[in-house]
Amino acid sequence: MICNTFRKESLLGMNKYYPVLKDYIHSEQFKTERGRFGFEVPAELKCKKALPTYSFKEKSFPQELSFKSEMMATALLELFMSEISDGYPEVVCTEIERGKYLKFKFSYFRTFDFMNVTFAHYKPVGVITKKAAKKYLVCIDQE
Repeated sequence: MICNTFRKESLLGMNKYYPVLKDYIHSEQFKTERGRFGFEVPAELKCKKALPTYSFKEKSFPQELSFKSEMMATALLELFMSEISDGYPEVVCTEIERGKYLKFKFSYFRTFDFMNVTFAHYKPVGVITKKAAKKYLVCIDQE
């Protein structure tokens, strides 16, 4: 299931596009596919390819992660995102060490008035096991 409906918020030249899930949330398909959901770049944006971004102002990575694990997880996410051409997944899991994965969750799309670039904001939400990671649509191993 792909969401293509967004609510736009603008402030000082930055535009955020938050997914509107009200049309999906009460459907059986949404309940069974939670975590396997996807998002299209909003139709009004010219640049249909989004770059991944994270919040660097706040400590968004789980505290138990080492710098090496953070770098490995974000590099795998960026490699994966460079290959996407349609729909961005709700959840992406990247292997940080044997049997452990960092779970990233989609938050919103972002643009700036002075740039023709679209960013897909993902938030790291926690470290999970391989078994839990494999239930999501995108689970990236280091190999």
